[in-house]
Amino acid sequence: MANFPVVIYGRRFNTAQDLAEDMVGRSSGPSHSGHFYAADYYDTAKENKKACRALGEAATLLLATSERVQVVRMATYVGGATHKPFYETLLNRLQTNVPPVPDAEGAPTRMSLREDMLAELARPTASKDKVLHPQIRDQMIAERQWRILVNFLTDADPGKFMPMALAGVLRYSKPNNKQPMSSLGATMYLAGRYLAKRRKGDILVAIAIMKAAPKLLRDEFKDGVERSAADWLAKHATEVKTASSIPKGDSEVLALTVCDPDGELVAKVTAYFADNEPSVFLAREVGTNLAKQQPAAILEVARALAIYGAAQREAFYAQVVTHAADWLDNWEKDLLATLRL
Repeated sequence: MANFPVVIYGRRFNTAQDLAEDMVGRSSGPSHSGHFYAADYYDTAKENKKACRALGEAATLLLATSERVQVVRMATYVGGATHKPFYETLLNRLQTNVPPVPDAEGAPTRMSLREDMLAELARPTASKDKVLHPQIRDQMIAERQWRILVNFLTDADPGKFMPMALAGVLRYSKPNNKQPMSSLGATMYLAGRYLAKRRKGDILVAIAIMKAAPKLLRDEFKDGVERSAADWLAKHATEVKTASSIPKGDSEVLALTVCDPDGELVAKVTAYFADNEPSVFLAREVGTNLAKQQPAAILEVARALAIYGAAQREAFYAQVVTHAADWLDNWEKDLLATLRL
């Protein structure tokens, strides 16, 4: 379906370039006293599907070439909705930094224009696209934008990355004047509601991770879960109690097992086990993570765990059996000897 010619506010635009030039001309500031940003001018026009697609096409042209801060802002805020090429172009610019993304502020509620661009990628059109989704997710992880990643995953999470995103928010996102505690709380609520609706199997790990979070964040997450999975919580009350009762230190290490962008897991887990007896819950989750992601480190961590009770050692071993059968073919005798099983 052709996007042009299109009429916007009584003006006819024959090509995307014509409309792009109009956007450039309006990018320097709000054109109406009721507008906060230059891009607000087009808000009403975007309610028309054809105009919305046309604006997306024009914004895509600008996003691919312009280095002017005001123009990149305009293109970012106007171009999304349902125009897939816009998201492809936006992602490519963030990945390649060609042309360079201006080092400038975005909207007052966010910290930078680059973060605003990433936030635009957390839209359903992009998140639900099977090709774009993993690329966008990996870009958000690479840039440590955990709060934006949570929002992105609430529309689709085929790779089951929500626990990682949740742990990332807790480990790296510190409240400040542009990202207040209330904003992080809203993110926790979304994560809780998403898991309750679509990933109930990850709720227990998430509850345990939240143990180390400030009370406001714990309460928001709990509210999100309870609103969509009250029956499930009641049915698994014993497991929920266990997950919510682990020590704070265990909770912090557990967050590391699902969110370890700096490769600190093995060193920190062995150091923690040297001074702290882990819960069975933590021993099991560490075993699961190593078996899936870092089987070469299993024996090293097993040596640190070997001084503790049979329950922890057996829980760790069971996850290795379940998730690292190929590794176990060569190392089972060594692992059993190390764990004294």
